[in-house]
Amino acid sequence: MTIKNHFLNIFKHALHAIFLLSVFTTLNACQKKTLKDYGHDMEAINSAIKNRKIQRISEPEFKEWVGKKGGEISRLAQKYLNRATTKGIEEKTIASSKEFSRLLPIDHIDSLAKKYQVNIEAINFERKSLDDLYPIEAQLLTKFKNEEIALKPGIQYAEKRRKFLFIAPIYLNGSVGMWSVHFDRNTVIKQITKERQDKKKRRRRK
Repeated sequence: MTIKNHFLNIFKHALHAIFLLSVFTTLNACQKKTLKDYGHDMEAINSAIKNRKIQRISEPEFKEWVGKKGGEISRLAQKYLNRATTKGIEEKTIASSKEFSRLLPIDHIDSLAKKYQVNIEAINFERKSLDDLYPIEAQLLTKFKNEEIALKPGIQYAEKRRKFLFIAPIYLNGSVGMWSVHFDRNTVIKQITKERQDKKKRRRRK
């Protein structure tokens, strides 16, 4: 082997060593990188993971939770509507409680909706158009109005079960309409999860 060939071999080995070192360094660096380093939204990922865990909520649990919250909301909304109706009649804004929808929207009821993250609809039996109601609301309203079924609190579904509707009667010197409290399923999932997490924290403190 000539001196020239000897140096060529050394040079080849050196290049090979440098190449292997660079590959190793790159792989090592990649292993240390996190999802955040690659530009992923960690908050969104964590939220998605939590949501997967939360979705282990049975339908009876959903209905129990919505029934409880819906009852609270409709009772408070009824109280605010009673006050507004009494005031409206005293001030001759309306002639009777059947005209309560003329007093809407009511600030306290809007604040209640924001607090519970729901939509609260006060549906009057006297309303003429049912076009802006969910089909199930229109059906129930017609049946209640015609006294085909008893007006009592209950839970219905809308938007392919993406919405829970808590239905309850509106009483103002008699039955004059119905409450329809709209719960979004994803929002309910988050609220139930938060309640579970808060419950766990309280247990740990004990």
